[in-house]
Amino acid sequence: MGRTGPKPLGKFDDTGAGLSDGQSVWNHETGDGESGAGILTTAGHLLFSADNAGNLLALDPATGRTLWHLNAGGRLAASPMTYQLDGRQYLIAAVQDVLYAFALPENGSVN
Repeated sequence: MGRTGPKPLGKFDDTGAGLSDGQSVWNHETGDGESGAGILTTAGHLLFSADNAGNLLALDPATGRTLWHLNAGGRLAASPMTYQLDGRQYLIAAVQDVLYAFALPENGSVN
C-alpha cells in the first residue's frame, strides 16, 4: 500500500505486514545488476535469498541482518526451497548447474 512505481533494481526490502504507510522496515542491497533470485521465508523466522555477487544469504526477516552467507560461485536464478525429512529441515538452492543442499540446525537458528 502507498507505494507507486516499481522497486529499484539491486535491493529487496520488507514493507512490514500491517504497516499502513507502505514505508520500508529495512532493505538489503544486492549489488549491481538485476537479480533473478527469489525469496524464501520460513516459519523459523529465516529469510533466504541471494545477492548479485553470488552469495546465498540467510537474513533475519524482522531486521534484514545477515545471519549467514556462502559464496556459491554463480548466480542463483530461482527461489531457494526447503523440505523436511525425518524431522530435519533442509534448504536447497540451484546455482547455475549446481544444486546445493544444507541441513538447517536442529534448533532452527543460524546465528
